[in-house]
Amino acid sequence: MTLPRRQLRIAAESARFGFVFARRGLVPEAASSWFLPRIVGISQAMEWVATGRVFDAAEALAGRLVSRVVPDAELLAGPRGRSTAEIAENTSAVSVTLSRQLLWSMLGACTPGKRTGSTHA
Repeated sequence: MTLPRRQLRIAAESARFGFVFARRGLVPEAASSWFLPRIVGISQAMEWVATGRVFDAAEALAGRLVSRVVPDAELLAGPRGRSTAEIAENTSAVSVTLSRQLLWSMLGACTPGKRTGSTHA
């Protein structure tokens, strides 16, 4: 799983996850050190990174790494899965794109009125 490229994080029941960097004498890569604490909170991120253990989809769901766990066959149903089809069929692409940009930009804001990189006062 490459965290920065995933807006929807849905796992199959058989999925396994691990931030095994420490077990290999490495530090987190692929922006994991930036994204992981923002997705699951610093305490959960530190536990997974410090232990380097592999965990199942149920733990990933409990720790908020994924938003849903589905049967393996359901995840692979169709070229992009059910959630992507639901978005494509029921929403505006422009609205979803702008909403995604707004949500990510607000992560760095100190107040609701000031987003990081904003050209507005």
